[in-house]
Amino acid sequence: MNGNNGSVYNTLVIADATKVSDGTFDYYVFNLPANGLQNGSPDGIALSNDGALIEFVSYEGSFSAADGIAAGVTSTDIGVAESGSTAIGQSLQRLDGDVWDSPRAETKGADNTPPPMPTLISAIQGDGDESPLLGSVVTVSAVVTATVNNGFF
Repeated sequence: MNGNNGSVYNTLVIADATKVSDGTFDYYVFNLPANGLQNGSPDGIALSNDGALIEFVSYEGSFSAADGIAAGVTSTDIGVAESGSTAIGQSLQRLDGDVWDSPRAETKGADNTPPPMPTLISAIQGDGDESPLLGSVVTVSAVVTATVNNGFF
């Protein structure tokens, strides 16, 4: 959908979707051709099944659909975007809990798993001879700072 005027500019019927289950969620895997896909600010995609709107998401802002299956509905901005320098093979990905992640290696046909958590404490050093500290309870004081990136530290 075109975010400038809310109108539909292309409709695709996906007949070859494969249902996959990871034991917790069911999801569908399909190839969506990118040729002809606009990259304006904002733009969006409305997903439907048998004439019923499932979801209307957008990138680079939200807007209201003027026509099509999502007419009168305001899109949900996913909150992340690709830049003009995003490498081929990178994609925006939806993770657990409807959290979207910035461009990273595409995972066609596989689960989108969150990036690994960084090691928060890499070493604790004592003063002088450290051997008496082995097996002891110690108090560690620290100032913790973090940058939240789409729900992940």
